[in-house]
Amino acid sequence: SSAFATINGILVGDTVSDNESESSSCEADNNNSGIYADGNDCAVVTGIYSNTDKVLLSNSLKTLNTSGDSGAVTVSGTVYLTFNYKQLLSSLTTIFDQIEAQSASFTSLVVHQVYGSNGNVYYSNFKALNQPLWGEGNVFLFKLNAQGQLIGPDGLAVAADGQIITSDSYWDNGNGAGGALQTKAASSRYIITSKIDPTTGLNTAVEFNTSNTANLESLLGLTTDNYKTVCPNSSSESACADDIINFVLNPDSATDNWKLGAIFHSDPVLVGPPPYPYSSTSYQAFKKFYATRQQVLAVGANDGMLHGFDAGTWDSSTSSYTDGTGAELFGYIPPNFLDTAGSSTLPKITEWYETSVTKPSIFEFVDSTPHVSDVFFGNVFNGTTNGTDTSDYPITTTGTPVSSWHTVLVDGERNGGRAYYALGLTDPSNLTNGYPNPLWDFSDASASKGHPMGNTWSEPLIAYICLPNPNYKTAGTGICGNNPLPPSPEVAPQFVKTYAAFMGGGYSSNNSAGQAVYSLYVEPNPVNIGTTAAPNYINKQELWKFDKNMKYSIPSAVSPVLSSSFRLQAFYVGDLGGQMWAFNIPYGAAPSKWKGCRVFDSDASTTVPLNIFFPPAISYDTSGNLWLYFGTGNRENLTEVNTTRDNELIGLNTKGTPGIGECAAKGAYNETDLINETGTSGIGTAGSNGWYIKLSSGEKVVGTPIVYDNIVYFVTYTPSAAVNACGSGTAKLYAVYYLNGGGTITTSSSGTVTISNTAALGSGAVQSLTIGSGAPSTPVVSHKKILITTSSGVVLTQNIPSMPSKFIHTSWFQLP
Repeated sequence: SSAFATINGILVGDTVSDNESESSSCEADNNNSGIYADGNDCAVVTGIYSNTDKVLLSNSLKTLNTSGDSGAVTVSGTVYLTFNYKQLLSSLTTIFDQIEAQSASFTSLVVHQVYGSNGNVYYSNFKALNQPLWGEGNVFLFKLNAQGQLIGPDGLAVAADGQIITSDSYWDNGNGAGGALQTKAASSRYIITSKIDPTTGLNTAVEFNTSNTANLESLLGLTTDNYKTVCPNSSSESACADDIINFVLNPDSATDNWKLGAIFHSDPVLVGPPPYPYSSTSYQAFKKFYATRQQVLAVGANDGMLHGFDAGTWDSSTSSYTDGTGAELFGYIPPNFLDTAGSSTLPKITEWYETSVTKPSIFEFVDSTPHVSDVFFGNVFNGTTNGTDTSDYPITTTGTPVSSWHTVLVDGERNGGRAYYALGLTDPSNLTNGYPNPLWDFSDASASKGHPMGNTWSEPLIAYICLPNPNYKTAGTGICGNNPLPPSPEVAPQFVKTYAAFMGGGYSSNNSAGQAVYSLYVEPNPVNIGTTAAPNYINKQELWKFDKNMKYSIPSAVSPVLSSSFRLQAFYVGDLGGQMWAFNIPYGAAPSKWKGCRVFDSDASTTVPLNIFFPPAISYDTSGNLWLYFGTGNRENLTEVNTTRDNELIGLNTKGTPGIGECAAKGAYNETDLINETGTSGIGTAGSNGWYIKLSSGEKVVGTPIVYDNIVYFVTYTPSAAVNACGSGTAKLYAVYYLNGGGTITTSSSGTVTISNTAALGSGAVQSLTIGSGAPSTPVVSHKKILITTSSGVVLTQNIPSMPSKFIHTSWFQLP
């Protein structure tokens, strides 16, 4: 533009007025004038208007005109014309306010579907902030109508561009659970943490409020030596503790009293009536007793807590649940965010407060998705010696059938920490009096042997296995039962149903931790490491740890293979070296007999191996062969582009292995054993061992794949090119035939998208569909549709093939 010749010689960058001059007085006026009022006002030229040979302030402004003038530059979005410093400052403030108001969501829709009726849909998101809460979190309630569309009180709750209209949701007049909490007094919140009583082995709740400051000072890591550093304006330790407590209860008290932190990666989980079809008399009694208990929505947030929200109470007049209010029922602060006894480091909660005084929060806390299941207590034998119960182990009494079963939540912290914790959520009617019930917490971050636990990304899987019963006396041969030592005349079973949580070892950016898989007792397992006279109980939750020959971290959850009675027979899980591991858990075998092996190795010898962050989907073909479907990509760094090799989608047929959870004698499969089906159109026969699809440069899998009616669905994200560093990236949905990876997607001339599981081979059906910008969530199937949200707040609702009409839905339940 500097080469553009003008009569008055004005160039881009010059200060200009309609008086055609550039002078110090004009420069001074430019810095002080608030508006363009007359010919003496001036501004810096940013573009040359091509329809004139004379550059003036008035026609320079036309360079950003969108009124159709042929000489103007076409622009999109909102243009802010600033003529001086004051207006520049005002415009930038407005722009940043708009950016701040944008909501992001990296979680999946949670659909609670009762077949034949509208389902409740829970959607969480957050707004990025430059405050102590780095994101204002929220949870909204919608419903699905008969057409599978998202609706609110005023009708369809999705705009023409796919944007979710959160203001048209059911809780708090569209303000969501966060809005309801905003208006709740901080002092009336029920927030707890917990600690173990070393004399009894019981975990006790500790209320987190200023009425309990005396019991919280030590948990906050405050001493006479450090409280002045943490709280410069406090006169005492207790005053400092009060400041920290009040901050946690209302971190944005200086701004808008928003209390709910960013819900970043934690999917909400609905805890309703006991759902499982277990046939045992004791479970049926438990199920009947709690058939109408209050529904609670549990979700983690980056404000130090797991939250429980009111999701509905039973209405006997309609024989159904109400929608609930979204009001916060409780908040739970995991113990590892507090007490750091023996450490010179401040607890994370205290450090958050201390940092917030000088700069915005950068802390992550409860950022993982919890798992909830019903489990039987009284079946743990980790406190035994040579098969004989020791006096140092407080055996749990069996009690009545109803009191023997418990609804338990187990959760990790993703990048918030390196620990897991468990809460009892059986009876919400006992709120503030034993609900929620802290059960235990576990960390192997400082492993005395083997690899240490990484950041706890892996969502736990809760299931039962059958372990040897030390009370067995031959009469109960072959039986795997709940009660290890029943009253006479019943006999002890040979094996005991032991409920355990299985998870990957966690995330580490350099694979220095997390190279393991774990199994933890779900029932509390306090063991006395002291003496009978001076007991000192600690939780020993670890049932099993496998890290033999493991080199790479495992942030992924595990994918289970359950028996017809829901026993965990085997599971599969991938690591950050592109390897898929198989584990077999034989009936009645002790953990020392459980084995693991690599069933697939995506050439982990490369300098930058492919990463597996998500569990495989599992399905069977018509011959009964088990298939694994998984993809690769760095979920921690969405903008990464692996220049060594592209990521992949993989369908692996395990028919060449001896059995479920086992590996082939030849060793791990790799891509050379599979068929490259990149670009294949339509359904076809399976290759001997499976198939793979190459993704484009930078494209990566960002959600758990699902299999439904012979089609495998993957979601991927491709970052924007370097020339568009501020772009949101591209979200894609892949829908491929499960046997050959062939494309099943067609688009008509009118733009109608169809996914078909009968698309002929070579028909032109493609493998993927661009669904918008931002990172997509794990797909959810409901009402013959697939639903996907993106981080930009858009929801995709796409029709998919439905199960044949000969399938009649009779009931449903969530996998344990």
